[in-house]
Amino acid sequence: MDAFFADDSLQASPSRPGMGPLLATGGLYVPGGQVRRLEDLVDAACEKHGVPKGEEFKWSPRRDSWMHGGLTGPSRAAFFGEVLSHCAEVGVEACVVIVDKDSSTPIGSKATAEYATELLIRQIDRIALRRSETAIIVVDRPGGGRAEEERFLTAAVDVLKYGSKHDLPKRIALNPLCTTSHFIRILQVADVIVSCATQFVAGEPRFSPGVFRDRIRPLMRGNPLGGSAITLHPEARYANLYHWLFGDLKFMRGAFGYSLPDLAYPYLKDDSTP
Repeated sequence: MDAFFADDSLQASPSRPGMGPLLATGGLYVPGGQVRRLEDLVDAACEKHGVPKGEEFKWSPRRDSWMHGGLTGPSRAAFFGEVLSHCAEVGVEACVVIVDKDSSTPIGSKATAEYATELLIRQIDRIALRRSETAIIVVDRPGGGRAEEERFLTAAVDVLKYGSKHDLPKRIALNPLCTTSHFIRILQVADVIVSCATQFVAGEPRFSPGVFRDRIRPLMRGNPLGGSAITLHPEARYANLYHWLFGDLKFMRGAFGYSLPDLAYPYLKDDSTP
């Protein structure tokens, strides 16, 4: 049985013009026979780069953490590069859902973390279906405590068991399992993937572009990439960013493909002009 390790990220004030506050969820799909190997490889990379045992690594470490001052600049970039190269080595697939919090869902309700979770579960299900496998989802425990965890799990159950019959996930074995990323290195990798991708989409110019393009983008599968391995919601606003940020030449809406950039959407000229 395969496993998907998931985390979330927030970007309150994107620097990309015309973009609202973002919430994201995603992570890495690991073949079942490679989970233990990847955990060991990442643990070895931590030891090699001086990350203390029991110390959590993150894309944006807290100021009071060891990593904030103990692993910086080129050393941190080299560490992330090594960890993500191990992901490629074991056949990991990465996928991310990024939602504009100021937007609405197709049925007119406010786009929330629960809606992003629904989109992610459907992405994971498509990966498992393509690989003819069954998967479980392991998520970092939400920071809002027990109440937030219950809301997340309830939303996941709604998708897995009570969604529309034509789109009911078929390859997810169980409701997501919540645990703390402090004890699982692969969940810490999920934080790096989701947070870096979110910063890249939000327009952060210094650190995220190189790591995303060189290390995370190769872990994503799909042609086009947009709407399969990475989703930007609402696509009616951000579809052309699939072209400028990920190199997509077309955008799929249902069974129909449209050439990108498309006159019907913002960001027609470049990724900075909505």
